Amino acid sequence: MKWLAYLLLTICVLNWASFFALTLMLGGAADKVEQGRFFVANHGDYTEVSESSYKYSRLLTYSSFVCVPLFWAGGFILARENHRKNADTQRRNR
Repeated sequence: MKWLAYLLLTICVLNWASFFALTLMLGGAADKVEQGRFFVANHGDYTEVSESSYKYSRLLTYSSFVCVPLFWAGGFILARENHRKNADTQRRNR
């Protein structure tokens, strides 16, 4: 199960890194569409971007929210595996 935990943690870290890099490159995260024009926002400053950039930013935004519980699940799995390993070690040393 440790491999699953590391996989979840790796996916989440890569997703968040992609989100932050794209947000810095575009000047914000997907925010609104007005009259067929696509905008990203950063603290109230809007920047017009292409439709594909907007959609990718929106996808990364939503996937970042999904990654929060996955990250916690990965951490929980690792903690449980470490707890089991420590308990087994203590039993053998008695």
